[in-house]
Amino acid sequence: MSTQTHVSGTAAQSSDGFGLLTAIVLLAAITPAVLMTAPALAAQLAAQWQLSPAQIGDLFSCELGAMSLATLPAYWWLRRVDWRRAALVAGPLFVAANLASALVADYATLLGLRFASALAGGSLMILCMSSAASTANPGRVYGLWVMGQLVIGAVGLAVLPGLFAAHGIAACYLLLAVLMSLCLPLSRCLPAGATPSVQKSAAGRAAGFRLRAALGILAVLTFYISLSGIWTFIGSIAG
Repeated sequence: MSTQTHVSGTAAQSSDGFGLLTAIVLLAAITPAVLMTAPALAAQLAAQWQLSPAQIGDLFSCELGAMSLATLPAYWWLRRVDWRRAALVAGPLFVAANLASALVADYATLLGLRFASALAGGSLMILCMSSAASTANPGRVYGLWVMGQLVIGAVGLAVLPGLFAAHGIAACYLLLAVLMSLCLPLSRCLPAGATPSVQKSAAGRAAGFRLRAALGILAVLTFYISLSGIWTFIGSIAG
């Protein structure tokens, strides 16, 4: 009897772990998809909307900036809000902003909608990273987290040009809305909050460590800002 109970408990934990891993990988892959497929989107925006390189750069800088900005309020709500409820707020906002982006024809409105979408996506990304830190093997989960983004970026760069030829730039935003709608139910697999061990570890960090961590984050942010400036226009450079 006890053996059966132990086996059942192990199977349930394995199922929960797989659900959490799936949620982390898929949600984290969808949220930065626009930035991962930026060369294809930049070329389409230039051709369809006749945007200048400066306008395209501003649009993608807005996306990257909003995703980064999402970390600031997260310092407050991560410890106070149920993570699953937070995902159920950020996810629909992401979907709504992308649906609206597919319908607008005004650059200023699109800029505001992309900011809202990226802010929601950044919040989801923070939830995924925080959830990964609570797993038994964070390194493995972070590896799969990166792999998911690379896969969706590669697939997007291969598929989007054909979709753009048939349906225009709206195809990308509609696809993002559909993918997020399909994956959002996985948010129930996320933990409600940080585990006690993670909270204790964070509380025990010295001020010196926090300073080094802040400098490291600033360095990574600077790197990605510089990389984005090249990556977005890599198609034009190659042409």
